[in-house]
Amino acid sequence: QTRIPEDVFCKRLDSYQTLSFPSEQARLFCRHVEADGISKRRFFSFLQQYHMAIKEIAMTTDFEVSTCRTIRKIALDEMIEVMEGPIIDEKLGLVRIRGKSLRDGMEGWITVRGNHGTTYLQEIEKPYYACNVDVTLETTFQNAEPLRVLRPEEVIELVQGPKKEEFPNGQRMRGRACSDGAEGWLTMKDWTGVVLADRKSRYYVCCTSVAMTDAKDVRDCEVVRKLSEDDVFLVLEGPDVDHEVGVTRVRGRTIHDRREGWITVKGNGGTVY
Repeated sequence: QTRIPEDVFCKRLDSYQTLSFPSEQARLFCRHVEADGISKRRFFSFLQQYHMAIKEIAMTTDFEVSTCRTIRKIALDEMIEVMEGPIIDEKLGLVRIRGKSLRDGMEGWITVRGNHGTTYLQEIEKPYYACNVDVTLETTFQNAEPLRVLRPEEVIELVQGPKKEEFPNGQRMRGRACSDGAEGWLTMKDWTGVVLADRKSRYYVCCTSVAMTDAKDVRDCEVVRKLSEDDVFLVLEGPDVDHEVGVTRVRGRTIHDRREGWITVKGNGGTVY
């Protein structure tokens, strides 16, 4: 099951004796998070937190700076998944997390902000990539068997990496295809320096079912097709806000069948689609 139904979510909240959560407020909260139940992707966005290093900083064995030892240096632009924290070191005035590097899976304690206000890690959204050309998805990082070919504009959830290959200029990552869930290793940049897949900010993922229409004006348009939860599309224009209706719309092209049209990304009640 890919969604938590509203009634199941409300029953779970009601089962916690330490919470005083009226049923009507629980339903409103659920709908505020996402309409028609909470999707798996949306639910995990509350549980998973990621940071990127904007300055080099040490990863250490323990929370206590005075007694820990350095595991290695966290490099600039390295991405970290938060496993614990953030926790404030009251004595030294540091903000620290226990994190796992997506580059090599190494875990340890890292300072997010120093006692003089210096920021070392910056919070980011969970990273996704998109293919520029056909890329082979492989079972392992080295000496791998091919799983299948990832097509242009196919979206990949970063699981591990980016990780350099041993030949010059090569970069590899472990990813999961958003279209069918196939998981494996692929080359982001080959040994000649050609970029085969890079990070994209113009790709949107549907949180729930929403209509694609032939015109921007929601009052004068026809439905081209319905987009389902987890459908991915490329934004070609927008976002544009219709202040009279109170909705935010973009013109996009679907990855699956390359249909184009206008899509509501935020409704007049604040619902994000």
